[in-house]
Amino acid sequence: MSITAAEIAKMCNVSRTTVDRALKNKPGISEETRARILGIAGRYGYRPNYLASSLSTGRTRAVGIIVFDLYNQHFSALVSAIERYFTQAGIFSYICISRKDQARERNLIDSLIDRLVDGILLVPINNSADFCAHLRGLNLPVVAMSNRLPGFPFVGGDNAAGARTGMQNFYDLGYRTVHFVCPPLRRLGTENLSAQSERADGYLQFMREHPEMRGELISSADYLDRIESILSDSPEKPGIFCSSDLFMLSIRKRIVDLGWDPSSCCRLMGFDGIEFLDQLSQRPASIFYPAEAIGEAAARTLDEMIHGRPVEQQRLLPCPLIAENGR
Repeated sequence: MSITAAEIAKMCNVSRTTVDRALKNKPGISEETRARILGIAGRYGYRPNYLASSLSTGRTRAVGIIVFDLYNQHFSALVSAIERYFTQAGIFSYICISRKDQARERNLIDSLIDRLVDGILLVPINNSADFCAHLRGLNLPVVAMSNRLPGFPFVGGDNAAGARTGMQNFYDLGYRTVHFVCPPLRRLGTENLSAQSERADGYLQFMREHPEMRGELISSADYLDRIESILSDSPEKPGIFCSSDLFMLSIRKRIVDLGWDPSSCCRLMGFDGIEFLDQLSQRPASIFYPAEAIGEAAARTLDEMIHGRPVEQQRLLPCPLIAENGR
């Protein structure tokens, strides 16, 4: 067992407060005393006991992070930014995977509460009134990311504005037929889909503002068959705008498998701007979702809440266009 702060104080013939100042690099002690304390701490392998200190501070210096998965580059970038922020602040991060399972999400939250975390960062798959009431009853700082959660601070990308940016790009290039592919919307009403819904709303708003535009919102599970049918019958080269790069890549693969040239039969655009697109010989356009910046901003928001400081209820980061081949 490593040495305690009280034992260091006794060995150095100083107060417990002086030891605390040295270990936390606070002012108010001489450099000679600081060096003596740090030398003893290093020699005997001192490790801070956060659970013990929580009895006096009310904090365990640990937070919880819950995301859908880590396969998606968006979530891995989000988690990496959050973990980096809290590591630099000397705070431990519990990283949890909900797998888009609402029951599992709730169990993870309760498990984090059992571990006395100081706050939770959450990409919620649930947004029911009962779920939100449960979170409020915890009396714990909670920040929602990417998907909104009624009544809680939110940090995410400006999805609707990003979708309008993509549509404006299609329009400026002369496209008057653009279809929007968003398969998750078929589950609307059963899970939290605020990010995907906002992207669809941006598309629909642009279409309303430009009555000369044609196109449909495709949310069915058989979206690949629907796109194949559209491209087979279309007398013109349409735009295909997808609410995620992953859907766009699936459509591109279907086109290639059919022996068609993707750049000749349609213009593809995705959403998220994942790095994998850079590996394609012809990089499709995509709206960039700033996951890393969102993670850092969300971590800072939670940190402020933990310390009892006021925070913005909504923080939206811009989602700019990345044109073909990164231009």
